[in-house]
Amino acid sequence: MSGTTNTLSKVSNVNPRLTQFVLTPPSQWKSAQANHSSSEAKANSPTSSCKQSSSDFDYENLLVQIEFEQVIEKTLEELQEQAQQRRLKDLRKELDFVKRTEWRYTPIEKLLGFDVTSGPFDKKE
Repeated sequence: MSGTTNTLSKVSNVNPRLTQFVLTPPSQWKSAQANHSSSEAKANSPTSSCKQSSSDFDYENLLVQIEFEQVIEKTLEELQEQAQQRRLKDLRKELDFVKRTEWRYTPIEKLLGFDVTSGPFDKKE
């Protein structure tokens, strides 16, 4: 649990542009190609100086979207790494338990009738 809260605190320290993007509904998002073609059309228009700020806003929106995706990917990678570390720790505990308690059980080779001292698959006669 502490790893999850630690990761969430990292996510909460993102810049305000990202927060603005997150609050923007997906229907208002534009693809990179749409941003590129719309900015070219605006740059070629006679009133391009007035609309330049809109193009900048589109690029900034795209940058925020990319940054948001990177933050999500990084957070997911960290969570997956933490989960893997927990699984490895649990497996080590299981292995230690098996090693501590193996004296309680008869080896499978002996149950199958193999001679444990001469070799793993030599059958007793």
